[in-house]
Amino acid sequence: MAIQGINNNMPQLQTAQKDLQMWIKELGSGKKSFQTTSPATLMIGQRLLNNAAGTSMANMNVNFANSRSQTVESYLGNASDVTSRLKELSVQAANGMLTDNDREAINAEAQELLEHMDETFRNANFNGQKILQGGSESVAVSSDGSSLEIHNGDLSRATLGLEGFDLSTQEGANAALEAADGAIDALGSQRAQIGSDIRILDERFDANMDYEAALREAGSRQVDVDYAFGATQQASASIQAQVATAVSAQGNQLAGSMISGLV
Repeated sequence: MAIQGINNNMPQLQTAQKDLQMWIKELGSGKKSFQTTSPATLMIGQRLLNNAAGTSMANMNVNFANSRSQTVESYLGNASDVTSRLKELSVQAANGMLTDNDREAINAEAQELLEHMDETFRNANFNGQKILQGGSESVAVSSDGSSLEIHNGDLSRATLGLEGFDLSTQEGANAALEAADGAIDALGSQRAQIGSDIRILDERFDANMDYEAALREAGSRQVDVDYAFGATQQASASIQAQVATAVSAQGNQLAGSMISGLV
């Protein structure tokens, strides 16, 4: 004689145990699984998080470029100090009451300053790259591949109009005074350009920070477990598993008793 209906809750017990293990796993990893979330939702969330990671890397580029531009500005500031001193020396050498020996001494200081600027021009670099030889560099500033151009300085005598700078004569001093003014203006233009680069990079950095935060928040909502909800679901699955286990045990006990009575 077949005994039916005594212990037919085994599927419920298996389901409850499976649900309990699923929630334990999700809460342990902090990430949703395909068992509780649609693959499309998880794919969208992961793409958002990948874009956030790309934006973070782009901001490292922006920060690096900003440091580079700050370094260029520092060199240009030093060159501005030099050209200001050259102008002072030019005004002094243009004084008609000075002797040639006086002007030779003044010119010696001027040539020393120019040689210092030449050496700076030759050796100045950032991360091994020359930064005072003109031109510009491209910087990737976003995860979609967009870029910005940042400018180098240019401290060559030709660019600054200081070739043939000579204070050994009054005539030369008058010409040098005009050249010094031109160099000051040229450096002012370069520093304005570098300052603009720095401002744009600062703005891009802030924008990227906000964008990355928004992407991470949106992506996390798609792929990260809601711990409050997950804990509730785990507790519910645990209770269901305990109830199913108890019912199964009682069913097994009852079935055993009935079988014993039939023997």
